[in-house]
Amino acid sequence: MLGGDAERAAVTLFGLFGKKKALLDRDLGMLTWDGRAGWEGSYRFPPTGTAVAVWLRGPEAGPGPAEKAALGELATRYPALVSAVAAELLELYRPVRADLDVDARAGGAPDPASGADMEALTVLEGVDVDGPAELMLYYAFRPGAGWDDAMFSVRLRDWRPEGRSLDD
Repeated sequence: MLGGDAERAAVTLFGLFGKKKALLDRDLGMLTWDGRAGWEGSYRFPPTGTAVAVWLRGPEAGPGPAEKAALGELATRYPALVSAVAAELLELYRPVRADLDVDARAGGAPDPASGADMEALTVLEGVDVDGPAELMLYYAFRPGAGWDDAMFSVRLRDWRPEGRSLDD
């Protein structure tokens, strides 16, 4: 589980558009207040070892313990979820892939045959924590896979993945 509020320091960032409230969180690093309903930043996601964008709902005082706990629990559960998530990604991609022009296939558009193929072709880009039991995961094809601007979203509700959208 990610730590509590004890290791936080509030700072103010001065940018091109004025002040922006920021928070240095011991576990999540630098987070910035989005001005509406939550915090955003970049977090080294332990199961993948890569930086992912994070959005955590919460008050201006900082992300709540439930949201941080959900992110920590995702890190713990992720290895067991990744196959089911990859299957959802494939289901989102299958109808789009079938509609791609034959010439695009020759040009190297991704052509996964299984969830395992899809897992190898995609990378987790972001996590949106909207409470302790609802998260949205955002995936993209890995660089060089053939579709650089595709973005998939998979909702986790009660730790069950559900493919939501594929956009470019």
